[in-house]
Amino acid sequence: AHPGLAPMLVGVPGGGVSWAPQPGSAFHADFTVVVRIKDSRGREADRLSQDYKLSVAADRLEGARRGDILFYREASIPPGRYTAEAVAYDAIARTASVRSEAFEVASAEGDRLRLSSLVLVRRAEKLTAAEQKERKPLHFGEAYLYPSLGAPFKRSAVPALGYFFSVYGK
Repeated sequence: AHPGLAPMLVGVPGGGVSWAPQPGSAFHADFTVVVRIKDSRGREADRLSQDYKLSVAADRLEGARRGDILFYREASIPPGRYTAEAVAYDAIARTASVRSEAFEVASAEGDRLRLSSLVLVRRAEKLTAAEQKERKPLHFGEAYLYPSLGAPFKRSAVPALGYFFSVYGK
């Protein structure tokens, strides 16, 4: 069995993160996301994490609260059924939220083309020339794509629906 890449995408609403004042005219946030992947027998197959120490000027605080913070990692695991358990811990508020999701990594069958999951795009940002040279997840051409994390789309606010997917093959 060949290992498959399982992308882990966890969104933390900026409004759900605690922002504390820091010296001067700024605010900071301090939180951690940990994702534990378990196989069908309940054994840990991988663990992924990221610490976020953010700071924002006071005049940009409301924008930071409205935005989402994305955790994106890829786990290389063999084909099979898994459960991802994600914990987001806010060190300032001393609170945590937990989410669990089942998923499957399909086996690659010869030269057959495969399609990733479809990702609905909430917004995109243009990358600088230097950023375009870096390999980033959800990087497409000159843009960095931010996926929708479940909020409904309204035709009056979003006249065109963007989407993203990857095609795999040998």
